[in-house]
Amino acid sequence: MHAITCGTCATGTGTLRVLPNRTFVCPSGHQLTLQDVDLDDGHVWAVDASGVLGYVVNPAFSLEVIAEAIDDLAASGDCPDPAYAARSALDKALGGCLEFVAARRAGVVA
Repeated sequence: MHAITCGTCATGTGTLRVLPNRTFVCPSGHQLTLQDVDLDDGHVWAVDASGVLGYVVNPAFSLEVIAEAIDDLAASGDCPDPAYAARSALDKALGGCLEFVAARRAGVVA
């Protein structure tokens, strides 16, 4: 999980921690609500066991990447360099698997 830091702080290094009222606060006291969390497509927010707000790749997106990699692997024999194409597909599948595991560890379900 990648921690989300406070955009208001001058240093930008303060991690945001969850409060009982479902808002987040940095060490300087700046607050952020879930409505203020604006992530790129393909990412979802999560809170780790220590209460730090972060983001991970959406596990549904990771599964799509894995499925595409399997298709790429199946078609690798038709490429000019089949070994390179197969390795590239396996690297893509591994990346998708690692992102999926990171999301699951953060408690995000597909």
